[in-house]
Amino acid sequence: MSSLSGKVAIVTGSGKNIGRAIAMHLADAGCQVVVNGRHDASAVREVTQAITDAGGNAVGVMADISKEADVESLVTQCMGAFGRLDIVVSNAGLRRQTPFVEMSFAEWREILSVALDGAFLLARAATPHLIDNGGGSIIALSGVSNHVATTNRCHVSASKAGWARS
Repeated sequence: MSSLSGKVAIVTGSGKNIGRAIAMHLADAGCQVVVNGRHDASAVREVTQAITDAGGNAVGVMADISKEADVESLVTQCMGAFGRLDIVVSNAGLRRQTPFVEMSFAEWREILSVALDGAFLLARAATPHLIDNGGGSIIALSGVSNHVATTNRCHVSASKAGWARS
Protein backbone atom coordinates (compact mmCIF):
# COMPACT_ATOMS: atom_id res chain seq x y z
CA MET A 1 0.00 0.00 0.00
CA SER A 2 1.28 3.45 -0.95
CA SER A 3 2.12 5.99 1.73
CA LEU A 4 -0.21 8.31 -0.19
CA SER A 5 -3.19 5.98 0.09
CA GLY A 6 -6.13 7.82 1.63
CA LYS A 7 -4.48 11.23 1.41
CA VAL A 8 -6.28 14.15 -0.21
CA ALA A 9 -4.59 16.50 -2.66
CA ILE A 10 -5.53 19.72 -4.42
CA VAL A 11 -3.65 20.23 -7.68
CA THR A 12 -4.13 23.63 -9.30
CA GLY A 13 -4.01 23.91 -13.07
CA SER A 14 -4.60 20.18 -13.33
CA GLY A 15 -6.82 20.11 -16.38
CA LYS A 16 -3.83 19.97 -18.72
CA ASN A 17 -0.13 19.31 -19.11
CA ILE A 18 2.02 18.87 -15.99
CA GLY A 19 -0.89 19.46 -13.62
CA ARG A 20 -2.88 16.70 -15.27
CA ALA A 21 0.07 14.31 -14.99
CA ILE A 22 0.53 15.19 -11.31
CA ALA A 23 -3.17 14.65 -10.55
CA MET A 24 -3.18 11.32 -12.38
CA HIS A 25 -0.01 10.16 -10.63
CA LEU A 26 -1.32 11.12 -7.18
CA ALA A 27 -4.57 9.29 -7.91
CA ASP A 28 -2.64 6.21 -9.08
CA ALA A 29 -0.76 6.33 -5.76
CA GLY A 30 -4.03 6.27 -3.82
CA CYS A 31 -4.77 9.96 -3.25
CA GLN A 32 -8.20 11.44 -3.57
CA VAL A 33 -7.70 14.42 -5.86
CA VAL A 34 -9.30 17.81 -6.37
CA VAL A 35 -8.73 18.65 -10.04
CA ASN A 36 -8.70 22.42 -10.56
CA GLY A 37 -8.90 24.72 -13.53
CA ARG A 38 -9.74 28.34 -14.18
CA HIS A 39 -11.50 28.40 -17.56
CA ASP A 40 -11.50 24.99 -19.27
CA ALA A 41 -14.24 23.05 -17.48
CA SER A 42 -14.19 20.29 -20.11
CA ALA A 43 -10.49 19.60 -19.44
CA VAL A 44 -11.18 19.42 -15.70
CA ARG A 45 -14.08 17.02 -16.33
CA GLU A 46 -11.88 14.85 -18.58
CA VAL A 47 -9.16 14.50 -15.94
CA THR A 48 -11.69 13.85 -13.19
CA GLN A 49 -13.37 11.20 -15.35
CA ALA A 50 -10.03 9.59 -16.26
CA ILE A 51 -9.19 9.27 -12.57
CA THR A 52 -12.57 7.78 -11.66
CA ASP A 53 -12.50 5.46 -14.70
CA ALA A 54 -9.17 4.13 -13.41
CA GLY A 55 -10.73 3.39 -10.02
CA GLY A 56 -9.62 6.56 -8.25
CA ASN A 57 -11.60 9.25 -6.50
CA ALA A 58 -11.60 12.82 -7.81
CA VAL A 59 -13.74 15.92 -7.96
CA GLY A 60 -13.35 18.84 -10.32
CA VAL A 61 -13.50 22.38 -9.00
CA MET A 62 -13.39 25.45 -11.19
CA ALA A 63 -11.64 28.28 -9.34
CA ASP A 64 -9.38 31.20 -10.23
CA ILE A 65 -6.63 30.87 -7.65
CA SER A 66 -5.67 34.51 -8.02
CA LYS A 67 -8.98 35.38 -6.32
CA GLU A 68 -9.18 34.91 -2.56
CA ALA A 69 -12.89 33.99 -2.57
CA ASP A 70 -12.30 31.32 -5.24
CA VAL A 71 -9.44 29.83 -3.23
CA GLU A 72 -11.58 29.71 -0.08
CA SER A 73 -14.31 27.98 -2.10
CA LEU A 74 -11.80 25.51 -3.57
CA VAL A 75 -10.62 24.46 -0.11
CA THR A 76 -14.17 24.38 1.25
CA GLN A 77 -15.28 22.13 -1.63
CA CYS A 78 -12.29 19.85 -0.99
CA MET A 79 -13.21 19.55 2.67
CA GLY A 80 -16.87 18.94 1.77
CA ALA A 81 -15.99 16.21 -0.70
CA PHE A 82 -13.23 14.43 1.22
CA GLY A 83 -13.24 15.75 4.81
CA ARG A 84 -9.53 16.42 4.91
CA LEU A 85 -6.61 17.97 3.04
CA ASP A 86 -3.05 16.64 3.06
CA ILE A 87 -1.28 17.85 -0.07
CA VAL A 88 -1.40 21.12 -1.99
CA VAL A 89 0.29 21.39 -5.37
CA SER A 90 0.40 24.95 -6.72
CA ASN A 91 1.00 24.19 -10.35
CA ALA A 92 -1.19 26.78 -12.10
CA GLY A 93 0.57 29.28 -14.29
CA LEU A 94 0.00 31.25 -17.45
CA ARG A 95 2.34 31.02 -20.43
CA ARG A 96 1.92 34.18 -22.40
CA GLN A 97 4.27 35.18 -25.19
CA THR A 98 4.48 38.98 -25.22
CA PRO A 99 7.47 41.16 -26.07
CA PHE A 100 8.37 43.34 -23.10
CA VAL A 101 7.80 46.61 -24.95
CA GLU A 102 4.25 45.48 -25.82
CA MET A 103 3.37 44.08 -22.39
CA SER A 104 0.73 45.89 -20.37
CA PHE A 105 0.93 46.20 -16.62
CA ALA A 106 -2.40 44.34 -16.46
CA GLU A 107 -0.87 41.34 -18.26
CA TRP A 108 2.21 41.48 -15.99
CA ARG A 109 -0.04 41.46 -12.90
CA GLU A 110 -2.25 38.65 -14.24
CA ILE A 111 0.74 36.35 -14.76
CA LEU A 112 2.18 37.11 -11.33
CA SER A 113 -1.20 36.93 -9.59
CA VAL A 114 -1.80 33.35 -10.71
CA ALA A 115 1.69 32.00 -9.96
CA LEU A 116 2.56 34.01 -6.86
CA ASP A 117 -0.62 35.32 -5.28
CA GLY A 118 -2.44 32.07 -6.06
CA ALA A 119 0.20 29.92 -4.41
CA PHE A 120 0.20 32.21 -1.35
CA LEU A 121 -3.60 32.29 -1.07
CA LEU A 122 -3.89 28.53 -1.42
CA ALA A 123 -1.11 27.81 1.08
CA ARG A 124 -2.70 30.18 3.57
CA ALA A 125 -6.18 28.65 3.14
CA ALA A 126 -4.87 25.08 3.32
CA THR A 127 -2.49 25.42 6.26
CA PRO A 128 -5.10 25.19 9.07
CA HIS A 129 -6.34 21.89 7.59
CA LEU A 130 -2.81 20.54 7.24
CA ILE A 131 -2.12 21.46 10.86
CA ASP A 132 -5.36 19.73 11.95
CA ASN A 133 -4.11 16.55 10.23
CA GLY A 134 -0.76 16.72 12.01
CA GLY A 135 1.10 17.90 8.91
CA GLY A 136 1.06 17.77 5.16
CA SER A 137 2.82 19.05 2.09
CA ILE A 138 2.67 22.32 0.17
CA ILE A 139 4.43 22.15 -3.17
CA ALA A 140 4.83 25.24 -5.34
CA LEU A 141 6.19 24.43 -8.78
CA SER A 142 8.69 26.67 -10.43
CA GLY A 143 9.86 25.78 -13.91
CA VAL A 144 12.51 26.11 -16.54
CA SER A 145 11.52 29.76 -17.07
CA ASN A 146 13.13 30.43 -13.70
CA HIS A 147 16.53 29.24 -14.96
CA VAL A 148 16.61 29.89 -18.69
CA ALA A 149 15.76 33.18 -20.34
CA THR A 150 12.88 32.72 -22.75
CA THR A 151 12.09 35.27 -25.43
CA ASN A 152 8.89 37.26 -24.79
CA ARG A 153 8.30 35.66 -21.39
CA CYS A 154 9.93 37.95 -18.82
CA HIS A 155 6.68 38.01 -16.83
CA VAL A 156 6.55 34.20 -16.76
CA SER A 157 10.20 34.05 -15.67
CA ALA A 158 9.54 36.52 -12.85
CA SER A 159 6.50 34.57 -11.67
CA LYS A 160 8.37 31.26 -11.67
CA ALA A 161 11.33 32.72 -9.80
CA GLY A 162 9.07 33.96 -7.03
CA TRP A 163 8.69 30.52 -5.40
CA ALA A 164 11.97 28.98 -6.51
CA ARG A 165 13.82 29.71 -3.28
CA SER A 166 10.95 29.48 -0.78
